[in-house]
Amino acid sequence: MVSTRRSAAAQADYDSIYDFESPDKTKNLQTKRRGVARKAASHITTMRGLEKRNREETEPDTPVVKRRTPKRPGRRQTSKAMIEDDVPQDPNFFKNINDSAAGKTKAKRVTIVVPEDDAAAEEQLLQESQQREGQVLAEEKEQSGPSSYRDSAESSDDDDESHEEVDAEKDVGAVGEGDDQGEEAEDSDGEDSSSDDDVREVTSSAVAPDSASRTNNLEHIAGIAVISTNIGYIEPEPPDRSAPTYYLNCGGLNEMINAMGKQGWMGTKGEWADQLLQIEKESRTESEAIKADNCTKLLHETIALWRTCKDMPKAPSLNSQAQYLREHSQSIQKNLKVVRSLTKQVKSEASKSIPAKGSSRQIRNARCKKKDVLTWIQGKLMPALVLALKEALLLGGYSRLKSKPETISIKNGQFMACTLQFAFRIVGFIDQLYDVVLTHLKSQEKNENSVRSMRDRTRMAFAIHVRVLEPRILLGMNELKRLAEAPILNAELAEQSRQLREAQEERDQIIKEKNDEQMRLFVASTQRTLEDTPKPRDEYYDRHGWRLWEDEVLLGVIRKTRSPNLVLLSRQVPGRSLQEVTNRVAELRESMRVKYEAADILPPKWCHW
Repeated sequence: MVSTRRSAAAQADYDSIYDFESPDKTKNLQTKRRGVARKAASHITTMRGLEKRNREETEPDTPVVKRRTPKRPGRRQTSKAMIEDDVPQDPNFFKNINDSAAGKTKAKRVTIVVPEDDAAAEEQLLQESQQREGQVLAEEKEQSGPSSYRDSAESSDDDDESHEEVDAEKDVGAVGEGDDQGEEAEDSDGEDSSSDDDVREVTSSAVAPDSASRTNNLEHIAGIAVISTNIGYIEPEPPDRSAPTYYLNCGGLNEMINAMGKQGWMGTKGEWADQLLQIEKESRTESEAIKADNCTKLLHETIALWRTCKDMPKAPSLNSQAQYLREHSQSIQKNLKVVRSLTKQVKSEASKSIPAKGSSRQIRNARCKKKDVLTWIQGKLMPALVLALKEALLLGGYSRLKSKPETISIKNGQFMACTLQFAFRIVGFIDQLYDVVLTHLKSQEKNENSVRSMRDRTRMAFAIHVRVLEPRILLGMNELKRLAEAPILNAELAEQSRQLREAQEERDQIIKEKNDEQMRLFVASTQRTLEDTPKPRDEYYDRHGWRLWEDEVLLGVIRKTRSPNLVLLSRQVPGRSLQEVTNRVAELRESMRVKYEAADILPPKWCHW
């Protein structure tokens, strides 16, 4: 019940609505009553059950206002967001997470190298090459002679083998030192060689100790640990084994051939190879009279290598090539060894710095000697190596093109490892001598502070052509190595797979036998009957022929009865006859009497009954 108090005006209105009026007036009065009641709602005071009020007495548009809970002083209120997020109340919740995270191994940070533009890469390569050249020159100034190189001297059959020193500096990618014009030429050639800057890693080849025994029956390239321009000589494969081959695109060689006829190298129009061979022939005649220097020796040995490649059969006669290499193996190895030794000696002579102290004559002689070596390298040795490189690549079966100078087709050359090694080695010789030329051009550029001459541009652009060809040859050598190693790797994988399979089969067989034995025992246990169960052995029955409980029954009766009824007694021991019971009663009385007497005890009367 709701109790209300009305004001005087409200009471008058309330009394007037009960007067007799017309229907229209009654309708208006009812409307007025509702309005008065609505106005009086603000004066209503709820006594009890305010939360159960009828919704009809309140305005439908007015929202229900909840009473706010008074805050307790000094206590922090929890935010609504925290309540909705359901924060865990366990104080050890985050501690457990941290402890578990601390036990996990942190993942290694992965560094992603973003390739730079070609121009930036070329500039960076040029700067690195200049820094390395400066370091090499600084070290050579401090050294007193060629004996201070890191690698020991390599033996050869040449008369000057005692003066041979191994250059320990790695090839620093001098072929990547082309100028901006060279970069554009490389882009037009369509070769992406940004990742080939360090393809000339000079390391001595060796057979891995753990793989020496397993490479005896493989191609010889499979026994080489690292493919580099200083690899050991690769013998041809045995006649009864087919060697893997690689098809090489020798793009860049024709540009190298044409460059040798321009200013800066030989400077000869047309077929410069004929003039070079004539120079070599004349120098050979002169060297017979006087002792030849290293440059002259290197020219003779390079032309000898060119003749060897020219006389060798060409692809696709692979068997003939292998047979030729077997017959001339010793002479070819000697030739390659001498060329490598002389190349390093010539590079060492050309890289020597001019002494700062000494007489003017000594300085002038040193400068002239170095200039002569550089002239030999640019005008004779580099063209001779390019000529030998062309003949070495012709071993792949390329066709000669009728041009001046003579060039070759560049596609579909077929090589074995024993034939591709010639081009690979010669490219390494070219790299070493070109380093000297490039260093000399840089020093001139710093001193002159002028625009490069046409001759220097031609020499600098030579790097672009070498850079196109050399990575392809290196890729071919690595692919031939992979193909040669594939049989032994496949055999090892097959052997490992067989061993794993046999071990798994053995484990499965052991498990199967155990399971079968367990199943057999289980089946046997289910089929065993009660009679099959072995009974425990009765030792008392074995000694006396009677069971213990039978004797106890007989003794119990004869102790209490003087003359027992043996017929009834025999019924208490099933399976025994009357005679057996009679005899056993007499035996028991006698045995008990003996025991008492043995113990010095007077036997009881039942023992005598």
